[in-house]
Amino acid sequence: MSEESQPDRDPDFDRIVEELARQESARRRKTLITALILVALGVASLGAAIFWRDALHGPAIDVEAGEAEVLLETNDPQCREFIADVTAEGVSYKNIMPALQNKMIADEPVETQRLIDEIEALRKRLADAYATSADANLRYPESRQELNDWFKHIDKELLLMVRLGQNKLTPDAGETFTRPTKELLDLSVLAGDDAFENFRMWHTAALHPCGEAAADEKGWTP
Repeated sequence: MSEESQPDRDPDFDRIVEELARQESARRRKTLITALILVALGVASLGAAIFWRDALHGPAIDVEAGEAEVLLETNDPQCREFIADVTAEGVSYKNIMPALQNKMIADEPVETQRLIDEIEALRKRLADAYATSADANLRYPESRQELNDWFKHIDKELLLMVRLGQNKLTPDAGETFTRPTKELLDLSVLAGDDAFENFRMWHTAALHPCGEAAADEKGWTP
């Protein structure tokens, strides 16, 4: 395709490609650091267990009372609902990752179109979860921006996968990229997996991001 006949490039996608390269480098560093930390923690835990073995059988702690108190502070139903929805979508995404990596740009047009449709449906469901999150009572001021950034990020990753699949189906009408298509696809699929893992860490940390239910609504319960 000549330069004159190519469609206008979307600058957002150039930024996505650059961001994917940065994320891949960061992922490798994180994997190494995590492994070192886990080894250090394992050694430290073993040493502490041996040293404090006589003190490990101390008085019982009222864990249930503490959990109940935290629940009352984090039981906003809209917040808990969108978190449950995104968590379920993360499981769905994990299940189709092998197909995305192996079939999205393979010479199987029917399978490529099926995967494009699945990713588009996933984007729609995440958009619905994002709409629900707008009514959520969040516990901390920074949580709203973190949430907005996360939904924007995962949608761009999924949209890139769709564009790569569409390019495979209609290469003459597709968008050109500066990096190999398979490399971009692999990086994007892994970035999507990282995004869902980061979301899990966001809401399972010690300080849960959900706030309290409003006085006129029923609070969420497990």
